[in-house]
Amino acid sequence: MSRKNLLIAILALVGLSITSCEDDKKETGTGNVEVSVVLKTDSGFVHIGDTAYLNNGYKLHLALFRLYLSNVTLLGNGTSNIKEDVILLSPGKLGDNQFTFSNNLGTFSGLQVGFGLDATQNDSDPISFDNTHPLASYQGMYWDMLKYRFAKFEGMAIETSTGNQSLVAYHPGRDSIYQTKVFNLPFNLNQANQTKEFELHIDLNKIFNGPAGIIDLATENQTHSNPGSDMEIARKFMINLAAAATLISKS
Repeated sequence: MSRKNLLIAILALVGLSITSCEDDKKETGTGNVEVSVVLKTDSGFVHIGDTAYLNNGYKLHLALFRLYLSNVTLLGNGTSNIKEDVILLSPGKLGDNQFTFSNNLGTFSGLQVGFGLDATQNDSDPISFDNTHPLASYQGMYWDMLKYRFAKFEGMAIETSTGNQSLVAYHPGRDSIYQTKVFNLPFNLNQANQTKEFELHIDLNKIFNGPAGIIDLATENQTHSNPGSDMEIARKFMINLAAAATLISKS
């Protein structure tokens, strides 16, 4: 073998050795993704029981907000796989506003989230589930006249200029208003047992003034997703709700 060929062979072996060492150092195992769902206005974060000052001339005392998220999908790393089928939580209520899932380490491009329930989930039999399941009758989200309510958003709206009050009760449902949204936010899970933390911000102002139009808190303050104008309020609520959500990295 000539000196040139011998040198090439030695360099190839050295390169193979380095690559092998690098492969040996690659982390294996799983990491965690934690998502907290929080409410906000221009003034800051809002919790259940707070009074939020909105841009539409109202202050809103928020008494209840329960929401289904579904088909939460981790995007990237060569595959996109559903990590959480159905989650029921209370945005803005500490201790009941977050979910966590684990996944193999890798590089990811973001998350896809469903707001509400897809048609198959919405067609579930609520009495077939254990009380702790999000779709169980015990959760109080099923209504025989509708199937599942995708959300319960309740409170009191007060017009700041007049003091006029309106009870608000938004109970959107039905297959046609299920929403999905992709949050493009690249991140890495590169250490075993690492937890990557996110906040899903929901802007209350944008729920009432979004791409589906304005929801007037004086004349459109309730919906139970009945056909007609009542259903139109439910449609606007769900479209605006998805549009109002932004994913923020916290770690």
